[in-house]
Amino acid sequence: MTIRDKIAAAKFKLVALTYSGFAIFASGMLFGTKFRIANIIGICGFAIAFISIFLLLYHLRCLRCGGNLGLIVSQNLNPFKVSPAIKFCPYCGIEFDSQPT
Repeated sequence: MTIRDKIAAAKFKLVALTYSGFAIFASGMLFGTKFRIANIIGICGFAIAFISIFLLLYHLRCLRCGGNLGLIVSQNLNPFKVSPAIKFCPYCGIEFDSQPT
């Protein structure tokens, strides 16, 4: 498994959690007019989405140097993969298609 694959797996988990949080938020707000508890569930879904976006942007790190890659890898049209145009870590220069050491 390459460094790109490990970063993409972490990104996939966080993006899926973000979408799940937004779905919980939307359903909570939709059903909040009939059920009072649905508003609280919706707010919890928003918190889940907010925290997962924060983790995606500021907690996704290079496996070698620990540099913040969140802002770099999240600038992609495909939210679940790391762009093949990104070849190296901008902080330490390790190639993303190499094996982690």
